Amino acid sequence: MVECRVSVLKKFIIIIFLSIFAFASVQDIEQEIYDKIFLSIFKNKEVVKIWIDDKSDFNNLKNSKFVFVENPKQADILILNHYEDIDVNKPIFVRKYYLLKKYKNRAVGGFYWQKGRPNVIFLKQNLLRYDIHLPKSLSSFIEENR
Repeated sequence: MVECRVSVLKKFIIIIFLSIFAFASVQDIEQEIYDKIFLSIFKNKEVVKIWIDDKSDFNNLKNSKFVFVENPKQADILILNHYEDIDVNKPIFVRKYYLLKKYKNRAVGGFYWQKGRPNVIFLKQNLLRYDIHLPKSLSSFIEENR
């Protein structure tokens, strides 16, 4: 009986360890993607002012060049995870596919997970609208029409 409990406890600890390890790697992937995107978009800025509608997303943006602002009007870019009533004329970067559709006239791009894989999309018309120029390394993620 005691042996069975020890076996179950070992399996439980292994599952928790693997879950934490998997979560950390997802956060690392997101951190690398956000760094690449925002540092490329705002390559001439020393500090990128970011407004996020979901404070838990701060964990994925740890670069020292990123400063978080409370008011969307002060930001260089807005990151939306679920907020749907934003009325500020700033570039928007979304974290959900449905928000990319909702803000198709203002979103410069989006990053979201689909079927366990990260997806990055940039909308050409809005990149032009906000005079944002991406490096060649990100040009394959630009879509003409959406």
